[in-house]
Amino acid sequence: MGRAPWGVDVTGRDRAISLHQRHMLITGLSDNGKTAAMRALALWVARDPGADLWIADLKGPAGWAMFDGIADRLVIGPTDEHVIAATEMLEDAVVEMQRRFQVGGSHRPLFVVVDEAQVAYMCPAKDPAKRPFGGQSNDARYLGAVRKIHNQGRAVDVTLWEATQDPTNQNLPVLSREGNHVRASLVVGTEAQAKMALGEAAVAGGAAPQELRRGLDKGALVVAGSGLEMEPWEVAVTVRTHYIDDATATQIAKRALIARQKAQQASTPTADPVDDLAAILAALRGEERVRTTAVLARLVADRPDRYRPWTAATLTAVLTAAGAPPRKRSTMKVSRTDLLAAIVARDAHQTGAMAGGPIRG
Repeated sequence: MGRAPWGVDVTGRDRAISLHQRHMLITGLSDNGKTAAMRALALWVARDPGADLWIADLKGPAGWAMFDGIADRLVIGPTDEHVIAATEMLEDAVVEMQRRFQVGGSHRPLFVVVDEAQVAYMCPAKDPAKRPFGGQSNDARYLGAVRKIHNQGRAVDVTLWEATQDPTNQNLPVLSREGNHVRASLVVGTEAQAKMALGEAAVAGGAAPQELRRGLDKGALVVAGSGLEMEPWEVAVTVRTHYIDDATATQIAKRALIARQKAQQASTPTADPVDDLAAILAALRGEERVRTTAVLARLVADRPDRYRPWTAATLTAVLTAAGAPPRKRSTMKVSRTDLLAAIVARDAHQTGAMAGGPIRG
């Protein structure tokens, strides 16, 4: 994947960032280029067919719509329902992370992106067990998933990026912000917010996003942590990020989607004596709807020699080809009813072909 070109520093020097296994936080006041700065990096990732993206945009509807078809998971909208879907997306990333630990080996990089994450942290909704989705309590579901990914995701190539605005201790908990390898801040209002964004050590060393000019320095980020090459004496670097407008971003995304589709076609399993549909049906364990990540984990547990190389994209391709694609509600799930119908249709087609009689769809 290499280093992603992100912008130029105050001397005019090009600055590129390494995204490999680095959790990232971008924050700052609203309408100063936060989404554009993060989206530029996601477009760089999208160009690599060997990397996966899961994205939640809790502002919606613009900004990330061009990733439809590229991101295996895409949540767009500001309501509590969207926060619940974003939380379940992060929890599924934790399941995927645990699956990777179980099977071992190397894995495709998975980048989990949440824009306007403050909406999730401030969400008042609770699940049927009365567990809050937002907040900072020990049982808060969104923060709990964030912490698990921060703590263990790097080891198995599961990386979390969050973008927030106008940081406070309520909408950007300390347990979240301290877990990032890259911390970047647009203009903020106070030194206290600068410390929340970048950490006290970076601010003590001279990082000062509070001195950026709102509006005039739009797109300028003070970046601390790893990822950017820095001189030994530097604790942070100010980068004016490359701006990619919506129309250009859409064109880049279209080219990335075509490249991914070609790569997927080349990697889709061909005819095999193994009955993958029957194996998937068995992995449902009699349940009517099961998350694709859970199905994949069960397949690997049932037959690791066959299914360890599979990804969520492989599973989706096999089901789609059979006429039983996963259905998207709050999360992507495999339907037992759809899968049974696909198996019946396939078997009927094969029986008719062997008998030499007419084949009816």
